[in-house]
Amino acid sequence: MPKCFPLDDKDTVKLLGGQNRLAHRPMATSSEWGQVLFDLGLLALAGFNQLEATSRFQACLRHDPSAAMCHWGLAYAQAALRHSREALGAAHLDAGLVRRDRLLAEALAERFSEGAAALKAGGWRTHEARYAQRMQQLAEDEQDADAFAWAAEAYLNLTPWDYYAEDGSLRATAATAESLLVQALKLQPHHLHALHLHIHSRPVAEPGQEHLSAGRALGSAETLASLHPQNGHLLHMPSHIFVRVGQYKRAVLANKAAYDHDLARSSHCIVPYLPEHNVNLLVYAASMAGMLHTAESFATGMRNLRDRLPSAWMAEGNEWASLPSLLIRYGQWDKLLALHPPPKDARGATALGGPQYAAVLYHAGRALALAARAQAASQQLLGLNDVTAFDLARKSVSLREKEVQHEHEQLQSALRAVPAEPLTRPGAPPGIYASGYGSLAAVAAGLVQARLRVLHNNTAGALDALREAAAAEDGLGYMEPPRVHQPVRQCLGWLLLHAGQLDDAWSVYSKDLQQYPNNGWSLLGMQQVAAARGLGTADAAARLAQAWADAEVQVDSSCPALAQPFTR
Repeated sequence: MPKCFPLDDKDTVKLLGGQNRLAHRPMATSSEWGQVLFDLGLLALAGFNQLEATSRFQACLRHDPSAAMCHWGLAYAQAALRHSREALGAAHLDAGLVRRDRLLAEALAERFSEGAAALKAGGWRTHEARYAQRMQQLAEDEQDADAFAWAAEAYLNLTPWDYYAEDGSLRATAATAESLLVQALKLQPHHLHALHLHIHSRPVAEPGQEHLSAGRALGSAETLASLHPQNGHLLHMPSHIFVRVGQYKRAVLANKAAYDHDLARSSHCIVPYLPEHNVNLLVYAASMAGMLHTAESFATGMRNLRDRLPSAWMAEGNEWASLPSLLIRYGQWDKLLALHPPPKDARGATALGGPQYAAVLYHAGRALALAARAQAASQQLLGLNDVTAFDLARKSVSLREKEVQHEHEQLQSALRAVPAEPLTRPGAPPGIYASGYGSLAAVAAGLVQARLRVLHNNTAGALDALREAAAAEDGLGYMEPPRVHQPVRQCLGWLLLHAGQLDDAWSVYSKDLQQYPNNGWSLLGMQQVAAARGLGTADAAARLAQAWADAEVQVDSSCPALAQPFTR
């Protein structure tokens, strides 16, 4: 845990100067500081940071112990952490509350009218649905933007991350939530909580900017970004929409701002919400945008993020997987071979099975690098006429191929060690937070299998391996950022292109662009397919130049993992 130096209440207000106005809700209080701290508590709630919201509401009560709405805020914030009958009672019994605040207290008291154990046992859904309806009625009667947002949040809680039916339409509760959010934003176009929730309701939709797609929340994302809220999670949130509409550089900038904010505030013991998630999405977006150096810097930094940021909202262990995934994608063979084996606490996004999955990535990266080195050695044979030199080179090739075989055996052993975990759909826990390490390991192994078959001139077998890996990737379902940072179809398209199967390559790249809009990898592939067909490439080149305007390296293939030569 990094050292930090807490501020007193008034210095905290100064640090967050003026931010209370972004979440202001008048309440009955004798203290100006109490009102400001209450508003800052609402700001923290809008960013889902219940720990900091709790601190702000407790600070509010230090300045005005009789402020009933600070008790209400404390109960609301602690709902996700622990049951708080005391805070509820203090708010609910205050006869001096104005009508709308009294109704808020009554609704929250009913929401948690049973004990925490009963709610955890499954009774929460009934209470949450009743609370959502009651809050909706309150919002409509009072025309209260806050209440509209809190009602929408409750409706979304009923089907977490599972907002869409099979036909792509919104489920009834999610449709109600979106309608409530629209009403909140009509009343207050800059309402932080409503903007945040509107963004959350959309990334699960299909990518792109069509009517029912994720891009429907692009306006909310842009508005939230323009407000520069002093809350790391709110600074990060627009990036969820930016990546789904293909604006990867904007996603990088949003998450860089969130990281800088969290780092600065943590020195004052302000605990950030999900800081690792922000960095993970930054790495993904930078990788998609061709920003290798930026992605590599942050992927490396994630390995000791706990040394710089408090870890209350991080999984156990250290995120290790992003760096080898990135290096594999860009064909950074020397760096992959220089990696040390993963430590015992290595993981991807989640802790369960993390060390075993990290071992798979370690051996997969080495196998790909060694295969590239073996291919380079084989190609050197073609230019040799001297018998002695040829014999020496052939022995070198044999040695390189044995290295590849040994590493592949190590990979197979690592694959068998990955614990089984059934994939789950969005909804009940673990929902989208299942690690999917088994499927992710299968994707990595499929890429290696394809590379080895290319090495032995078995193109058909390599295509089969990539198609199986793509199917495994499709089975992973939604997560943001996607669990697979190297979409398999970018490699499948490359191999089809080089096998002369141009129509199939075009189709695969087109599908990849539907899933990952405006990504330079598949735009490059489509440009190369067009050139192979003898067609004009000016339009494709223009789209590619725009997509990779901020690229930090030159990429010559949609899949360096298969195509990048080994050079020394």
